[in-house]
Amino acid sequence: EVEPGRYEVVLVFAETNPSFFSKNKRPFDIVINEEKLAEKIDVFSEAGGSMTPWRFRKVIDVSQRELTVSLLANRAGPAIKGIEVRSVAE
Repeated sequence: EVEPGRYEVVLVFAETNPSFFSKNKRPFDIVINEEKLAEKIDVFSEAGGSMTPWRFRKVIDVSQRELTVSLLANRAGPAIKGIEVRSVAE
């Protein structure tokens, strides 16, 4: 639950499983508050398989008291490592 306002959402991913160290092994979509913001994300393609973090950043306006993050797997589930939510001054 969050106060209505503007927030930066940072999702941190890293491919740490050698079984997924190739392109398109673990694609997924990112949905925040029912809005699809990214489609068929492939962390290996973005950051490689060296366990290097990759960050997805988006500023979101929240009018209700809820901020929901969904990761929709197309085959195998994504390997999220962290979620940061920061209030953004308007």
